[in-house]
Amino acid sequence: MELKFEEKEDTLFLSIKGRVDTLTAPILEKSLQKEWTTKNLLIDLKDLEYVSSAGLRVFLAALKKAKSQNGTLKLFNINDSVMEVFEITGFKKLFQL
Repeated sequence: MELKFEEKEDTLFLSIKGRVDTLTAPILEKSLQKEWTTKNLLIDLKDLEYVSSAGLRVFLAALKKAKSQNGTLKLFNINDSVMEVFEITGFKKLFQL
């Protein structure tokens, strides 16, 4: 998994490449805790190949954090296979996609 962060004003942009699974989800979570100091978070999932339940948990925790600080979390450029996971799990209804 590769993570690329870029901060502009009150928004942190993150692009994720590869897989977010049991092994990489803790890395994503720790990186978000370290890098996310802004109000809003935009995550580009164009190059995300796979997300497991561990990865979904990280996204859900990030959504809760965004809401607690009156910010937003948006996911975009989601490919079909990842979108299918979001649809099956009901996460599609929770997130701004």
